[in-house]
Amino acid sequence: MRLHRIVSMVVLALVVGVFVAGCGGSVTPEKVGEKGSEATKAAEGEKPPAQETSGKEKAAYPEFRVGDQIKMDNFVFVVNGTREVKAEFVTPKPGNTFLAVDVTVENVGEKPEPVSSLMMFDLRDAEGNRYKQTIVTTDKASLNGEVAPGKKLRGEIVFEVPKEAKGLEFIIKPDLLKQGQAIVHLN
Repeated sequence: MRLHRIVSMVVLALVVGVFVAGCGGSVTPEKVGEKGSEATKAAEGEKPPAQETSGKEKAAYPEFRVGDQIKMDNFVFVVNGTREVKAEFVTPKPGNTFLAVDVTVENVGEKPEPVSSLMMFDLRDAEGNRYKQTIVTTDKASLNGEVAPGKKLRGEIVFEVPKEAKGLEFIIKPDLLKQGQAIVHLN
């Protein structure tokens, strides 16, 4: 009887988890801040052009470049650039380097929003290899904390990557309960 209750509770937890994940909705990244972007046109009162279909499906996740302003829910993200960094007390494995990704996050919502580098950002290469964030002290702050409405937070996220890694993609996923992410090509 006790095992039956445990199994029932586990099944209930799984059902609730799937329900919550499914009800989270989705977030669609949009490039903003440039003349001609859909958000800028809407703000200026222009109607967006009708979407043309060429027979090809739209990419599952929109792709962006360094410097693009990417709006997702209550945030606007900008990947400002990357740089190799040296750490004072830690060295990368032979053949690897520490790559710092410089990011600015702006809260365009109406309430304070948390930013967590571990929960919101990821790095992968063209082969699908995922790279771990590394706790390395740099001359710039980390990208963690609470951002007040209308304010920005800028910092670096450091990853250990092979020097020969190709096609690095910085993944932005601002909400764990919602589907959707932005992919920023770094090289």
